[in-house]
Amino acid sequence: MKKKWSRKAALLLAAVTILTSLPTEYLYAAQTQETQDTVTPEEQSNEETVVDTALTGQESVTDTEQETTETVEGTTATEETTDGTETAGKSEIETQSADAQDAVTADVLAAEDLLNYLVLDNAYIAVGGTQNVVANIGNEDLAISGGRLLYHRVSDGAAYEMAATETDGNGLRFSETFADESRTGEYALDAIIYEKDGQEYQICLSDAGMDVRFGVNTEVETNPDAEVVDEATTDVDMDVVSFDENGNQTSEDSIADAITTQKAETAESGISTARYNGNVVVVLDPGHDGTHGGSSANGFVEAQLNLKIAQYCKAELEEYYGVTVYMTRDSASCPNGGGNNKSCLQRRADIARDMGANLFVSLHNNYSSASSASGAEIWYPNQNYNPWTSQVGGSAASKILEQLTSLGLHNRGTQIRNANEDKYPDGSAADYYAVIRHCKEYGIPGIIVEHAFMSNSSDAANFLSNDEGLKKLGVADATGIAQYYGLKKETPADYSAVFDAAYYADRYPDLKAAYGGDESALLQHFIQYGMAEGRQGSSQFDVYSYKNLYPDLRAAFGNNLKSYYMHYISSGKAEGRKATGVNTLQNPITTYNGIDYSAVYDYNYYLKKYSDLAKIYTNDDIGLLAHFVNCGMGEGRQAKDSFDVSSYRNQYQDLRIAFGNNLKSYYMHYISNGKAEGRKATGVSKLQNPVTVYQGVDYSAVYNYSYYLKKYKDLAKIYTNDDVGLLAHFVVSGMTEGRQGKDSFDVISYRNQYQDLRLAFGKDLRSYYVHYMNSGKKEGRIATGVKTLQNPVTTYNGTNYSAVYDYSYYNSKYSDLKSAFKGDDIDLLAHFVNNGMSEGRQASKKFNVQVYKNNYTDLQQAFGNDLKLYYMHYIQNGKAEGRIAESQIYHSVITKSTTTVNQMVNYYNAKASYPAYYAATDAPDIRTFCQIYYDEATKEGVDPALAFTQSMKETGFLKFTGQVKIEQFNFAGMGVTDASTNGDSYQNVREGIRAHVQHLKAYAVKNPAFANPVVDKRYSSWFAANRSGTAPYIEWLGISENPSGFGWATEKGYGYSILNDYMNQLYKY
Repeated sequence: MKKKWSRKAALLLAAVTILTSLPTEYLYAAQTQETQDTVTPEEQSNEETVVDTALTGQESVTDTEQETTETVEGTTATEETTDGTETAGKSEIETQSADAQDAVTADVLAAEDLLNYLVLDNAYIAVGGTQNVVANIGNEDLAISGGRLLYHRVSDGAAYEMAATETDGNGLRFSETFADESRTGEYALDAIIYEKDGQEYQICLSDAGMDVRFGVNTEVETNPDAEVVDEATTDVDMDVVSFDENGNQTSEDSIADAITTQKAETAESGISTARYNGNVVVVLDPGHDGTHGGSSANGFVEAQLNLKIAQYCKAELEEYYGVTVYMTRDSASCPNGGGNNKSCLQRRADIARDMGANLFVSLHNNYSSASSASGAEIWYPNQNYNPWTSQVGGSAASKILEQLTSLGLHNRGTQIRNANEDKYPDGSAADYYAVIRHCKEYGIPGIIVEHAFMSNSSDAANFLSNDEGLKKLGVADATGIAQYYGLKKETPADYSAVFDAAYYADRYPDLKAAYGGDESALLQHFIQYGMAEGRQGSSQFDVYSYKNLYPDLRAAFGNNLKSYYMHYISSGKAEGRKATGVNTLQNPITTYNGIDYSAVYDYNYYLKKYSDLAKIYTNDDIGLLAHFVNCGMGEGRQAKDSFDVSSYRNQYQDLRIAFGNNLKSYYMHYISNGKAEGRKATGVSKLQNPVTVYQGVDYSAVYNYSYYLKKYKDLAKIYTNDDVGLLAHFVVSGMTEGRQGKDSFDVISYRNQYQDLRLAFGKDLRSYYVHYMNSGKKEGRIATGVKTLQNPVTTYNGTNYSAVYDYSYYNSKYSDLKSAFKGDDIDLLAHFVNNGMSEGRQASKKFNVQVYKNNYTDLQQAFGNDLKLYYMHYIQNGKAEGRIAESQIYHSVITKSTTTVNQMVNYYNAKASYPAYYAATDAPDIRTFCQIYYDEATKEGVDPALAFTQSMKETGFLKFTGQVKIEQFNFAGMGVTDASTNGDSYQNVREGIRAHVQHLKAYAVKNPAFANPVVDKRYSSWFAANRSGTAPYIEWLGISENPSGFGWATEKGYGYSILNDYMNQLYKY
């Protein structure tokens, strides 16, 4: 089942991969077509590359070609770089004191996110080495900003922190360098504290089912999730796999499945394929020879340099116990006795096979036409075919490269390279280099070490030009190999007190099958693996019995099982200590970092109560106590029948005020004070005496813990049994939100009841609570039961708007305002004053601004269309003057003249020029024209202002731009009933004006009697019977405004337009 890693996680893991190899049992195998290896960018442009036939096993074309083939071996100028060693810097981490670790406060919360996986760099760290730990937490969208890793030394419980040196999305990398011997020992990881959104969260690794350990100068067992491989730098599909003892690869559905499978395989064989079985055999291969000379530069002959380095390496490696070293050549002669290069390379692999090699190391030096190219690089097997050889080869290569770069050589990385065409027997891509390929076919991990560049002046001067430099290279190779296999130079100890070969073989069938009766191999396995695995090597010594019986040894060694064996050998047997027959832990420890936790902690109680801990910490009292201190107290776990932190917290208000939700502080208080004070620590399931005082203020007048918790389910989910937190919510948030904290105080009711408070506090709900607490309760003010607003305000900025404003009317009339202001009388009045009046909104049944405006032409002349001024006039004067603002005042058509001829003339001249067409008519000028209108209108009783301004509206000030033409002498569009008619025509100006005036009178008066003969062509007996008298008011000339549905014109607001747009303008002249 394929897994797709997020790029963020891959980048973090890749960073660790670049720094070191991760020699663990499980790995993610990258599924790629072909993996390429590269030069660094600064070298890419000017390095010439020629395939090294001496390594690939391909025949040279000519003899001279062979002499110049070894340049920058295995690189191609067009490939992209995978060498990340220059950019993957290591941060310095200061180890935190135990006091700092204990200072986990209430700010650290239990994790909300799951720990997806954790990767440990190395189970073994030498002094001066760096440990890296990578963790992945939660979903991909989680943004972690920082973190720290809590861990302790198993032997003495000393607590430490490892800081996060890198974060990327939901991934973290922790790093720490162990600088000196004082940090020697076995360490167990306890918890991860990570930060997101400014808050810290804690994950206890034991809760996640993890027991992760590593040793500094100490061999330990550990169970990491996975190994990260470095064969690609881009996102690739990942397949989770496991390996059996034969190196066969099995695809699993998940990391968990791979771990389960791998553990089962290991249990069957008892032997890890990542290490050697018994005595380790190393075959050193000095690259090239007198026949196949390799490269040369600056006077150096590579074959000669390779041999010297190999000799120094062999000499150094043989200083260690448990290793046998062979060389493929110890002179300039070809191991194959000459012949072609291909057969020579095959022979070198054959020697490794014949010697039973556990590791084949081919030693070389590099050359490049670019003199700037420098440093060391190591090639190791790909993951195809016998895939375990890649793991072993890569891990050993990392150890050797670490030693070489510590000399000052540039780190060019550990790399693999696939063959272009060659395949392994299973059809997978073969390794490019022949010696690696042939060794893998024999089931031997093979690597190629390129120490330095003969073509680089610095490398040559520092390492290649003298025996001292060459010896450094050889010793570095040997040291790396020894570190990988865990070899030591000390004289072997006498293990007879704890080891009997026959007993060991008989007790463990897997070992008997592997080694038979070979006492040396059995002892070597016992030393390298058996003790660390807790295997019993003698009937006289059971390490678990020895560990169970002696607390002083557990305090010293923790879970470092090997140390118990060594103690018994060096001291315990001589002291007469008992080493068998004790199956249960004796006298469990209760002191951690100098503090005795026995008042709140009992090993047996804690182990029995929590099955998750029993799976990890059975017979590990130090680890269990460390969990309790670092995780259990923070989680509120009960570790003794006489102390329940929840009960202790429920019982004492003073402690809740002091510590809040920092559960660890309650334990520490009981240890330091509470027990001595005789405080009760069990049996209290409900919160006692809930707090009502917050920052010195008593909120009991408006707040009750039980009422508030019961009323709001959202709060009950968070604050049950947390009276301090609930009160804090009420003060900080609840009052502002208007939440009811007590049955006797409802802030909405209190606000509705009192106008003075609304004027003082507006919508600041918090102030109403505070007022009631400080004054209202004493004043006997009502604080419940008032659902509707009382005595709404009508005064705004000192002005009383009650003449034109009614809160209830305004609030109910406009749904948009009701929704926006939700009954707030102050804001509603503010809207009316600042917006509503200008918009002409009606806020009182007794005042309609349009009616008021239409009723009074003097106001129209004064205020025009500024509606707000009409409201203000009514407030300040109109109401007192008895003006009508509720009902319409209509303007009669039949009335005395409201204008003069001069006004009419001046008004026209201000708007237009009199048409020349009329010069030869009975109205040659505008004054004559206006005089005719005045005379005809007054004679019939029609207001001349109406008749004249209507003609101006209909003709566009005598411009006649519509259907009626100027020669028709039709001044009011009479007879124009639709777009197809041009209207009536008359003989002269006077006749046209008379017809207009008569038609107005006919609409205004029922069965009118005319002063002059009727010239109105629209008037008839039918009109007299059906239409006359239907428009007595100017406002009713518009059909839409006329109650009878008749009128002069269909235009909406026609009459109002004559009044407001023309007559009121006329009156200004």
